[in-house]
Amino acid sequence: MLQVQNITKQFNRHVVVKDVSFHLQRGVCTALIGPNGAGKTTLLRIITGLIPSTEGTITFKDEDMDFRRIIGYLPQYPSFYEWMSGKEFLHLSSKLYGFSHKETVRRAEQVLDQVGLMKAKDKLIRTYSGGMKQRLGLAQALLHRPKILLLDEPVSSLDPIGRRDVLTLMERLKEEMTILFSTHILNDAEEVSDHLIMLKEGEVVEDGTIEDLQKKYATSKIIVQFEKTSLNVEALLSSLPSIISFERNARTYSFYVTDLKQARKEILKEVNKHHLPITQFQIGKVTMEEMFMKAVK
Repeated sequence: MLQVQNITKQFNRHVVVKDVSFHLQRGVCTALIGPNGAGKTTLLRIITGLIPSTEGTITFKDEDMDFRRIIGYLPQYPSFYEWMSGKEFLHLSSKLYGFSHKETVRRAEQVLDQVGLMKAKDKLIRTYSGGMKQRLGLAQALLHRPKILLLDEPVSSLDPIGRRDVLTLMERLKEEMTILFSTHILNDAEEVSDHLIMLKEGEVVEDGTIEDLQKKYATSKIIVQFEKTSLNVEALLSSLPSIISFERNARTYSFYVTDLKQARKEILKEVNKHHLPITQFQIGKVTMEEMFMKAVK
């Protein structure tokens, strides 16, 4: 539906985005992930047409009209006329889209309800919290029923309840439109996205489905959690033949192994031999964080 081809953006001598190419499939939610300064915001602003690229092209397939009509965009820090109420702001935005008065009222009510701002619709925007402003920005992005929704860090300023509401809304919106959202919160990317694009220093280091990337970075790992014990667990288990390395977080150990079956046998043998008190024993899969760290390194 959208093709990004060899996009490069340079500010003076500083290259922020370097030869980036990818495509968005219709109806797929794609997470653009990377550390701060990776070029995520710049790339989204180029796609929206807010800033030009230095090189490369953006193509919207099957769209002869102005592509901005099919895009909904929520910047990381949305701006508003704070002397307006939330409802008034959406009415103004609707008029810019050319909606009739009847359609303006109807759509404003719908999106206010979608983002959970109905009770605050008549309050002045200057009284809104940061999270409420983020919701209002999302409402504005959804107002004209875009085919492509671009979200820049959509839950970064929300409290846990607001974050959960927006992630749930994104799950529902996946059925209606194509979504591209940037985030550095890896759990959010794993929860709602179907596809991942990983950026490092302006370059794409991975582009694929979560399932394909998990297979690529698959790691054999056994997670064991112990109760408090006077025995030296590290000394007893880390030297086992099948264990390559381990990580420790309080009383939880992640053992990276050469062979799961053999490692499980060896670990349980030592546990029984020394009567080690375990509260958890499980075969682990690669986490989003582990996958990301491997990709960017």
